[in-house]
Amino acid sequence: MSDIQPTNTSKVSNYDIIAFGDEVPGILALVSAAREHFRRTNKYPRSLLLFKGDSQLGIGGHLVRGGLSYLDRSVVPTDIRKQYNLATYGDESPIYKEFLKRTGVVQVGLDPKKGDFVLREMLKEVRTDILSNADIASVTKQGQKNYSYSSDQR
Repeated sequence: MSDIQPTNTSKVSNYDIIAFGDEVPGILALVSAAREHFRRTNKYPRSLLLFKGDSQLGIGGHLVRGGLSYLDRSVVPTDIRKQYNLATYGDESPIYKEFLKRTGVVQVGLDPKKGDFVLREMLKEVRTDILSNADIASVTKQGQKNYSYSSDQR
């Protein structure tokens, strides 16, 4: 994984997966997709995390850069938890459970620096490039599968 630095020269890069935005659910979806691709093909896809924010201030959207540090988790009512043998917050997806474990979240408090570190680590594990301070200038669709994005870097 690498943070791609803005340059004044045009460079063409090809990716199999491009995620725009760095909120936690989108990053976890990108990591999950890359892992599934690897499981099926034994190679990681060329993937890119592209977003408007400054990666030097952290990756993880409002939780990290905004310093929110509070996960919006809904408590499952006690009677339903008992009936279905669920944990306090229900049954999270495996990728979300992994994120919570790796960041050390016990209930709802998230250390923004730890969140940034863990998300970067997860992206690095699936070999995702990061391009921040970017806006999408245009999108070109070719057939049903291929898309071309033109990005303006600020």
